[in-house]
Amino acid sequence: MIEKFRVTNYKNLAIGQDELNLKKINILIGSNGSGKSNFIDSIVFFKDLLKFGLQQTVAKRKFDEVLNKYSDEHKISFSISLNTEKQYSTLKYEADIFIHQMTTYFLKENISYDKPGPNRKKPFNFIKCHDKMPEMGSFPIREEGKTKAKNIRISRSDTIFRQSENLTKNIIFATKIFPTFSKVIDDIKEYVSTWRYFSMSEINLDDFKKPLKITGKRDELNSSLNNFADFIINNMDIIDRLKNYFNLDVRFEILPQGEYLQIFPVINDKRFLMSSLSDGQMRILLLLTIFYLDKLSMVVFLDEPELNLHTSWLLKLKHDIYNSNKQLFISTHAADLLDVFTEDFLDGKVNILVFESGRVKVLQNNEILSKEIDRGFELGDLYRSGDPLIGGWDI
Repeated sequence: MIEKFRVTNYKNLAIGQDELNLKKINILIGSNGSGKSNFIDSIVFFKDLLKFGLQQTVAKRKFDEVLNKYSDEHKISFSISLNTEKQYSTLKYEADIFIHQMTTYFLKENISYDKPGPNRKKPFNFIKCHDKMPEMGSFPIREEGKTKAKNIRISRSDTIFRQSENLTKNIIFATKIFPTFSKVIDDIKEYVSTWRYFSMSEINLDDFKKPLKITGKRDELNSSLNNFADFIINNMDIIDRLKNYFNLDVRFEILPQGEYLQIFPVINDKRFLMSSLSDGQMRILLLLTIFYLDKLSMVVFLDEPELNLHTSWLLKLKHDIYNSNKQLFISTHAADLLDVFTEDFLDGKVNILVFESGRVKVLQNNEILSKEIDRGFELGDLYRSGDPLIGGWDI
């Protein structure tokens, strides 16, 4: 799980942001242009960094578009604390990245255990790079019962996650550091590879109302959902969940036809084409596929899942959100969706991240807000009216 995150000076996100404590369910609210999408992209930046490297990650976002245009600083800073729920405790990654015109490199890159061990008062610094000397990193080495720091040359042009091959040319690193280093790095890279991003507004529903291409790729549900057929072909256990929305006796017949798959909804013993489903019914089928059939995904960023859904379905959607066993970041403009999470917010089960003018904060259940809710208002009611208690509106 992503336990904590902080980003500053990224696109329209301001300098001086606080570190955010995150939960399994995190709902992002704010007016258009307030920074919700850029916040999600700043987390995905870390995934791209591990997969593509620094230069390509910045270039795909365009060098002159990464920095906040209202800031004079030529760097972005972020930190992220990850618990992969495996053998390692929570790890914290911190980075300062210089960006100017077509030039980018690391000013700082550190990995530490976020929480102290049983005999430690401070977090254990696994590696500290470039913060004192450019092109140098400091690793702890245990020798003769004592921990000593060993400095090793590290390039600033790419992340430490992608430098194992060059680092192992150093005999000390290869023999004393690499065995532990490789396990930790591989653990984080494997975990981050399971992150998914889906923007429901960008998904073309017409593509799912005709024969579906079988691609043979079931390791990752693509952001466009164009390999939907590969996930649905041998796994229809979401149908019982789907019945909760249809309120009909529904089943699906699957008919492979060479490279394509035909799916026929059968409702009250009558066979229909997929094109006969409403947009809302189709979107629910896709959402349930994201929640339940992409079993490898651990973190999902979901933009506007409420599109085309009747308000009565949102409470049912909430139950599937919790049952998905994924950490979710849900960006929404739907006050009705906020309404169904009011009790969960009061119970501390869900985070509401409020965005306003490029700043983000975690909504706190303070005395004033509690009084409004006691008067019968739900979060969505306050959001509809632009109440400053939950952010108000940008002007």
